[in-house]
Amino acid sequence: MKTFFSLFFISFFVALNGQEIQNNEHFDFHFKNLSFIKDNEYFNLIADGYTLFGDKMDASISYSSSKKYKFILGFQALKNFGDNDIDYIQPVVSLHIYSGNNHYIFGKLETENSHFFPAPLYDFERLLNRKSLEYGIQHLFKNKHLQTDTWLEWEHFIYKGDRQRERLNFGQSISLFIDVNDKIKLNIPIELFLHHRGGQINLRNEENQLNNAMVLMNAGIGFNPEYHSEKNMFGVDFQYFINRLNTDNVEELHFKKGSAFWLQLKYKSKYFQAQTGYWKSHRFVSAKGDDMYQTYSRRTEIYLDHNNQTIPVFSGYTEPNRSLLTFQLSYHRKLFENLLLDTRFNGYFQLNSSEINVTAYHFVVADNHFDYSIGLYLTFLIDKNLSKN
Repeated sequence: MKTFFSLFFISFFVALNGQEIQNNEHFDFHFKNLSFIKDNEYFNLIADGYTLFGDKMDASISYSSSKKYKFILGFQALKNFGDNDIDYIQPVVSLHIYSGNNHYIFGKLETENSHFFPAPLYDFERLLNRKSLEYGIQHLFKNKHLQTDTWLEWEHFIYKGDRQRERLNFGQSISLFIDVNDKIKLNIPIELFLHHRGGQINLRNEENQLNNAMVLMNAGIGFNPEYHSEKNMFGVDFQYFINRLNTDNVEELHFKKGSAFWLQLKYKSKYFQAQTGYWKSHRFVSAKGDDMYQTYSRRTEIYLDHNNQTIPVFSGYTEPNRSLLTFQLSYHRKLFENLLLDTRFNGYFQLNSSEINVTAYHFVVADNHFDYSIGLYLTFLIDKNLSKN
């Protein structure tokens, strides 16, 4: 982490050296409301089935006196329908610095593109709840042949004597773009993610004394050739992932190391996109990935015995070898000047069988089991210049 801080600040100050500041005050108003409904029809033993239905709102005002920076102040709010209360309202503060192809952020991080991570490493549903609100520092870079996203998120801050551990997340996504010719393009994605739990000032006890500090590492590399015609794109995505844990105390993650690969065929037109693939994993786990790609259960139902005592059902359940056929369909279109429509369907055809057999619960998922999710998203967006001409 110290190396990351050093490189970030050296790059930042070098980029700013010699930059001239313009004294032209500029105010902008940004408002975004995401209305969503996502139904997860999951009946496997790994991921919960549930429905998300609500509105997520972002509103902010930005100030700058130069094209080289802007300061943003606003708020983010989430309202889940069916709940009388607002789920949360949080302030949003960030400073953005621009220099050529470099974009530096201090404060609220940019997460709308999921850090360019695939679903097994970064769950799309994070954009529908408070988990998308990440704070820290971030560096974005983009030119014709290279795109990067490097960030450090301070997920959970602790005070002296805190019973919980601090949580930090470091990530980097790199995409290399190679134009073979006018129609054939190649993308090589590389991902690295480190999830850290620990601290020196938190309260220790017998349960976490062994593993007060832990780091889960996820890494991935891909090879994605694409063929572009005048109106359509056909491509192949292949990605290989590994995960490593630096301690023998695996906690809820169950596995110290694992791997997975994902082979997909994809098609894209102006409004429509389709992908179908094969996912094969062995003891794969990730800190922020989609539940469906994990090999340990994230189901949360609680069962009680006749004495009203909790019966562990899913907490210790694993599927070390998990195989899926995956299907993704999406339709994205601008309906009006400020209104965007996005619909998504995800299907999962589970090839491996699985079973839980305890006193309170007996369930078998046979081979060729099918789960799916379907979502509808409407984005209302306003960006308005408040400065006088």
